[in-house]
Parts: sequence; C-alpha cells; structure tokens
Amino acid sequence: MAAVEAIVVPCGSCFNQFEMGQVMAKRQLKIKYNIPVFYFTELIALAFGVDPATFGITEHNIKTRKILDKIL
Repeated sequence: MAAVEAIVVPCGSCFNQFEMGQVMAKRQLKIKYNIPVFYFTELIALAFGVDPATFGITEHNIKTRKILDKIL
C-alpha cells in the first residue's frame, strides 16, 4: 500500500486549503493527517540548493522537517 508523504501545490489558495484543511480536520473531527504541503517553487529553491530556513519552509503549520531530512 502506498502512502502520501507530501502534497505539492501551485498557488496560495491551494496551499491554504490543504494545510489548513488538515488543521481543521484535527480540531473538529479529531483526524490527524500531518501531511506537509509545499509550494512547487519551494521545491525548486531546494533543488537549487537554497537554505530552507531562508524562505520560510520550516515555518509551515504542518511541520516539514521529516520530509526535508529525507530529500536533502
């Protein structure tokens, strides 16, 4: 069985929907997903070697450290 490790989105509305949707599901339905959400531009920056702390990727509501440790 495959598992989702991250969600990649193209826009701010998509980011907000997927990240805050998980936060709301946890609060209202007691369902905990914790799937990190990334803008595709954040992944491009990582591919170019930009330090993740310089563009806020470590400040997401759903913590990104676990997936960053896998891909960096």
